[in-house]
Amino acid sequence: MSGQFRADIQGLRALAVIAVLLYHVDLFFVPGGFLGVDIFFVISGFLISGNILRSCESRSFSMFDFVLRRMRRLLPAAAVTIVLSLIGGYFILSSSDYAEAGRSGLAALFFSSNFVFWAEAGYFDAASHTKPFLHFWSLSVEEQFYLFWPVLMLLGFRLGRKVGAAIVVGGLSLVSLVVAEVLFDTASAATFFLMPFRVFEFGIGALIAVLNIRLPKGILSDLGVLVGIVLMVFSIVVLDDASRMPGLLSLIPLLGCGLVLMSPQSLFGVILSNPVASYIGNASYSIYLVHWPLVVFVKYQTGEDLSLLAQIILIGSSLLVGAGFYHLIETPFRREGFWKREGVRRLPTLLGAGVAFAGISAMSTGVWMSGGLTARFATPVQLQLNQDILRQETLDFRDTRDAEDPGGRRRIYVVGDSFGRDFANAINFLTPDVHVEHNWIPFSCQAVIADRASIKDQISPQLNTPERIENCEAKFAEAITPEKLSGFDLVVFVSRWQFWTTDYLPETVQTVQSRTDAPVILVTQATRFSDNVPSRLERTSDINIRSRVRVLDTRVPLDQIAEQVAFEQEYGFPVLNKLSLLCPQDSCPLLYGDAPVSPLYYDDMHLTLEGARFLADQLRSCDQRACEQLLTVVLH
Repeated sequence: MSGQFRADIQGLRALAVIAVLLYHVDLFFVPGGFLGVDIFFVISGFLISGNILRSCESRSFSMFDFVLRRMRRLLPAAAVTIVLSLIGGYFILSSSDYAEAGRSGLAALFFSSNFVFWAEAGYFDAASHTKPFLHFWSLSVEEQFYLFWPVLMLLGFRLGRKVGAAIVVGGLSLVSLVVAEVLFDTASAATFFLMPFRVFEFGIGALIAVLNIRLPKGILSDLGVLVGIVLMVFSIVVLDDASRMPGLLSLIPLLGCGLVLMSPQSLFGVILSNPVASYIGNASYSIYLVHWPLVVFVKYQTGEDLSLLAQIILIGSSLLVGAGFYHLIETPFRREGFWKREGVRRLPTLLGAGVAFAGISAMSTGVWMSGGLTARFATPVQLQLNQDILRQETLDFRDTRDAEDPGGRRRIYVVGDSFGRDFANAINFLTPDVHVEHNWIPFSCQAVIADRASIKDQISPQLNTPERIENCEAKFAEAITPEKLSGFDLVVFVSRWQFWTTDYLPETVQTVQSRTDAPVILVTQATRFSDNVPSRLERTSDINIRSRVRVLDTRVPLDQIAEQVAFEQEYGFPVLNKLSLLCPQDSCPLLYGDAPVSPLYYDDMHLTLEGARFLADQLRSCDQRACEQLLTVVLH
């Protein structure tokens, strides 16, 4: 088994990092660009396992030296990225997002950020473009792999040399793949972020290295490279983030990478070993480190939708800054001589590294524990702008009202997702003489009767398995049984509707009408802004910002007045247009009240309690047919 340099592996790294970069700047033709990370894992498994096995054979393996080499390779550039990103975040990020950046930056420094992002994953998780260290999850997975893998390989080698090591590698990889596939439906966030579910990706490269698998030079080797490249490119341009991965489907790009690794003597290796690919591959780690903070800061300032010019600038700047990192930081610190000075001459280097590490840790901790240095911004009015606090208030208010005894009051049944919660809160603000019960139907599910299995290409990516579809349909079916609907004076359907939903709303409402004597109304989706509202409010000194955050141009179902009227006329049940209430006269206020003034939204679309109060005030003066129906029940 040879440890000689292979230029084609640098080409694989180039392919991987370019795929990730293009994906993160939202280029439409690489929906599976995130698979570049998976390709990186295969390469790492191949190289690391080969190095370990050679050390085992020569009886020279040292766990201390192994870990030290990994730290020397990864930590300096990562540390500089963290520092520069925190400095940039000081001028750009809101307090809550900056505090989270401090927390995740600290975790990134200790290569544990995958645990942070796994714990945060969920419906109300902050948008990815507010997290400058999100990409460190994969580096954390890789470093955690490096800590346990040498021990297991050494154990396997001592038990049966190469065969023993191969059994350990193959057994762990098979278990990892099976468990990732089985648990994907119930623990998708864990299978994505946590190292045990990624072991099989490293293991494919490791098996090739341990067994020294090589395709014979000639037609097989040449086909291996061509087929391998096709499999990887196919995955990057055809698969997307709704695909069932990591799991069996991941084997397509992973085996493609493996075929290239097994074909070192192919004539077609030149495709990956050309000078440009080799250079990008050499700098791939630095490019990967710097590209995501650049994307985050640009999106944070301009909105999630990048223009073509912004995409081109981000690609170019990521490559240039990454190249600078590679030459000025990564390469010097990787040199053995930098760390292996003798005697007293070595002490300043180690002391400096320790001080720098401690300083970056303190910097990240300070940003986190200070709440994001709120004094950075001169907010024109004193506002509560912490998104988590504002959201929790809406949940507590709804849950408290839901738990109250109806006590003979009029009863309103609200069915829908987080927009349903917002509307339930608004109804409660209309009068204390009403009891509102909210039945949560997730956005991914949608509160409609539909055969979701037959329209899998249209439904939310979160519902991409038969089990989830079945659970969703069962949950909604239980929500609209005659027994569940009985006793209510009004039924309200409100959700963040998807475009496929409108085809099924008429049948859904008509079915509910056949099961209850209570009137039924439908509420449309409303505003979605280009910015997180509390973040924008905090970062501006202009109080007129209340009407200056751009509403996204993307149309949402039934929010056009003409559609609403046509829908009412065709199907005979009232539709309440919430957008016209929250954005009167084509202007969407962001603040409400006199003393104190409060934000109407706690993110880019969900109402705070003051937002629900504002909506209630708008409902009182609303002349829509659905408003009249609602007020007739609630106020009379």
